[in-house]
Amino acid sequence: MIVSGSPFGWKSVVVMGVFAGALQAEGMNFGEVSYRSKADNSMQSAMFYAPKPGEPVPLVVALHTWSGDFRQEHHKPIREWCMKKGWAYIHPDFRGPARRPEATGSDLVVGDIVSAVDYAKRVAKIQSNAVFLVGTSGGGYHCLVMAG
Repeated sequence: MIVSGSPFGWKSVVVMGVFAGALQAEGMNFGEVSYRSKADNSMQSAMFYAPKPGEPVPLVVALHTWSGDFRQEHHKPIREWCMKKGWAYIHPDFRGPARRPEATGSDLVVGDIVSAVDYAKRVAKIQSNAVFLVGTSGGGYHCLVMAG
């Protein structure tokens, strides 16, 4: 599904599913990062991959399930696909598991996800018109929240 005209300034948001084979992450720039959320100035965690510096690349933003957090491995095949293709990848925590109202579609969650994209754009060359969201279960719900 492609949604244009997102209220967050993205030219398009794509909810996509990708299956890929394994790719060894040795020598790749992948790991846990922290960034400041514009929603409430709190520090938020994410797993992030940035390819070697060069031309601007697309960014995939993977959103965790209701019961998961940024360490969840549900999107590992998508992350590996991004690494293989040279795309950037970020898997933000956005308030962790959905055990509280502020972790389910709140303005805080929206701010955390937007701030994760901003973080990726600060530390890697990201194509501004190629930011893609993917999510499973609660992550799929949050993709729709982000689409407006």
